[in-house]
Amino acid sequence: MPGPYTKGAQNAETLGALFNIGDVVAGSTTIAASATSATITHGLGGTPTFFLLQAADGDVASREVFPSNAGATTFAIEHADTDGATQTVYYLAGVLS
Repeated sequence: MPGPYTKGAQNAETLGALFNIGDVVAGSTTIAASATSATITHGLGGTPTFFLLQAADGDVASREVFPSNAGATTFAIEHADTDGATQTVYYLAGVLS
């Protein structure tokens, strides 16, 4: 069992220190078929300032995802494609301190 002095614990502490307490959220959402965006209600204490996004089919340029319209309660994830297929997007967002 890892202890508090493992590299993983130390790295987690270093990374966690960059964010305000409780202001990190992770999850997934789906951009619907023929849509270009999906809106996420994030529940953070303010407007997110950090995003990490990954989509399974992001190798096609028009389906590479990016955050937009970030606000105090929601943010949108967008892509340019409207090929009629859904796209699952995994995200990590937070408010950097």
